[in-house]
Amino acid sequence: MKGIVIKNCQVDALLIFYLIWFFLLPAITHANEISVTATGIAINKKEALLAAKRSAVEKGIGTIISAETEVKNFMVNKDIIVSKTIGSVKVANIIKENNTPDGLVKLKIQAIVSSESISRDLHALGILMESMDKPRIMVVVNEIIENKRTHICENSLVEHFKKKKFNVVDPATIVSIMEKDGTFITKMISGDKITAVQIGANNGAEVIIMGNVTISCEKSLYGMYSGQADIFMQAILCSNGNIISSKKSHATAVHILKKTAMVDAIKQATNKIIEDKQKGKLATSLFDDIIGTWQDMQNNGIPINITVKNVTSFKLAEAVKKYFEHIDNNMVNVIQRGWSKSGFKLDVLYKGRAEVLADKIDGNTIFDSKRIFVSKSSSGSLTVDLK
Repeated sequence: MKGIVIKNCQVDALLIFYLIWFFLLPAITHANEISVTATGIAINKKEALLAAKRSAVEKGIGTIISAETEVKNFMVNKDIIVSKTIGSVKVANIIKENNTPDGLVKLKIQAIVSSESISRDLHALGILMESMDKPRIMVVVNEIIENKRTHICENSLVEHFKKKKFNVVDPATIVSIMEKDGTFITKMISGDKITAVQIGANNGAEVIIMGNVTISCEKSLYGMYSGQADIFMQAILCSNGNIISSKKSHATAVHILKKTAMVDAIKQATNKIIEDKQKGKLATSLFDDIIGTWQDMQNNGIPINITVKNVTSFKLAEAVKKYFEHIDNNMVNVIQRGWSKSGFKLDVLYKGRAEVLADKIDGNTIFDSKRIFVSKSSSGSLTVDLK
């Protein structure tokens, strides 16, 4: 009798487990969206909204991951998951706004957070780009067909990004640069990141996409032409020169007309770089990498390069570093790059734009009556002087 009871208990437990697995898991697996309320506090309404969105992502993704781990019994660290940039805000409505006693803006929002890929959700993508001040991209591709510079790949890239509502630098600007100084463009396309960053920054771009197209064509025995296109493409952040994506692709196209075969091959190779998930689920496209970078900045902080001038002692340099480390809770990380009396550099990760950080520090006293003044500001860098 006892054996039967034990057996029945085992069956009942197994049955319950499968019922939970069958009914509850699919609901949680597909519950990739959650509604949360979140609060943000900052010096103005725009920054407060950004802070609230970041808080919403942390809360929303944490809840989704917790639900999944309870059923699947996985060991998952929420901070690691969030750092992988899987969370995005699809909807954000302000439900309360007021000022704190010290004059800051405090916003409470009702948001829908999703763990789905943001690159396939145009609404979430639009919110992300709006939050990032609609960053601009610049596309420059070296492409020559029959000894003539062409723009098949370049135009395909621009068309794709415009369909996704990206802010793209006018292609006519690139043509003008090429006509004025072809060697400048040649240096960039050959891999000169400094030149690329300079071109991008001078034209107001946050990301510059540069590439090179190698094209060939052969005639087959049947009178058809086989066009072969190889493309190498890189996306670089203009703020710090970091390469955020590097892609290669190859495509073949056959046509009765030689030029058409080459053009079709370029278009197919370009499409592989932009969208195709080439080798397995872990592979990402150029588009995914760019969006992932912006999403990471939105969720986890924006890298800002700070040049500090007139640093008369190592002790003062240490004081400057500590000052930035304790600016506020939005400062994620501060790394010092060398030191000399003429100045040094800091690489910081800050949950806010460079302009906001500049406004916060300008004119403040930091050490031994030394004051800090901002002399130059851009989207990803600051230059400050100690006086």
